[in-house]
Amino acid sequence: MKTLLFLLLIAATSTLHGQRLELMAAMNYNSFYGHGAGIDRASYHSAPGFSAGIALDSIKWGRLKPRYSMQFDFYQGSLKVTEGGPSYSKAVEAQVQKLVVGLCFMPFYIRTKKRIDFNFGLEVSGLIHENFSGTTWGYGPFTPTYSYNLTEHYKRFSSILNLGLKARIGYNIQISNSWDICIQYLFYRGLGPEFYYVSGVRSMRHCVGVGFRKKIRKR
Repeated sequence: MKTLLFLLLIAATSTLHGQRLELMAAMNYNSFYGHGAGIDRASYHSAPGFSAGIALDSIKWGRLKPRYSMQFDFYQGSLKVTEGGPSYSKAVEAQVQKLVVGLCFMPFYIRTKKRIDFNFGLEVSGLIHENFSGTTWGYGPFTPTYSYNLTEHYKRFSSILNLGLKARIGYNIQISNSWDICIQYLFYRGLGPEFYYVSGVRSMRHCVGVGFRKKIRKR
């Protein structure tokens, strides 16, 4: 995360002529997913949320035009997961709401017809706040059958840091020499576990929103 903050600082203090600064607001739709890695049975329920962020793009870096962004995502969902083996079984049923901040670096950029942008890169996100509720139950070879409330035993349910792939499609509408409106779709697929207590569960988010972009000019 410190590396991405450093890259954002370099982008903001380097050659700014021709770059575009964007403010974005959007609705997201989150889905938890995951099978294997010890998970025997799983069911997930998706839910809507919202996102907001700031981005800097059209940066000339050799042959590349990377996009840097910082985005806040509030997302939620529920899960019921059963893990087990020959001598043990553990089940978790939880409802989770999360607020995270993500720093994204998208070095891959394609523009078609001077209006449509394609970006692809990596995002590192950090947990700001979470709300969770639910129960867990199970048994083991040396553990009697148990059942208890998650909030009574855990102060934190979610992973603090995560890493994911992010893709973006934007349609730009010029409204003046300095301003554009960008209708955009973003897709995030998590590479790391969403929860430290339940292994193998990841997040996938669809995001549709509008960005207001201003061209930065030399004074």
